Amino acid sequence: MNRSMEAPSAVQVRRAGSEDAEAFTAQRGALFRELGLLAPGVDAERFDAATRSAFRTGVERGTCIAWLASLPGGEIVGSSALTLLERLPSPSNPSPVEGYLAHLFVVPSQRRSGVGSALMNAAIGEARARRMGRIRLHATEPGRALYERLGFRLRTNDMELALGSGAS
Repeated sequence: MNRSMEAPSAVQVRRAGSEDAEAFTAQRGALFRELGLLAPGVDAERFDAATRSAFRTGVERGTCIAWLASLPGGEIVGSSALTLLERLPSPSNPSPVEGYLAHLFVVPSQRRSGVGSALMNAAIGEARARRMGRIRLHATEPGRALYERLGFRLRTNDMELALGSGAS
């Protein structure tokens, strides 16, 4: 797939590498702070360290594909990450790999300018190029309209079992 894509407003979307772990970690922390799920302090520092490590490992193994959106001056204004999950094929999805959009964030000043769509189109294009049967994600309420516009549909049969502290 093309290593970079033009987004509206001269925002450049490019594939992130392991050398972008700090920038990606800052974006992911900003997302969870905005959602009220991460306060400054020791827990945030642990979260950042875990994110940095998981990002580098995933990118190096090829199980995490990420993108960064930046302004012409280099300021990072958005990011996304697609996690590749091995799975057993099913009649509705014969691919042994499924995409899970584990992260999408756009700084507030750049929202509704096409940055989120450009980041999502990069992930969708990558998934199509790899012949994945589907991409799944968990949507925040403000993000739902973007995902629906791109063709995502709500599912009602997902369940989970939380296995201890920190599981979600």
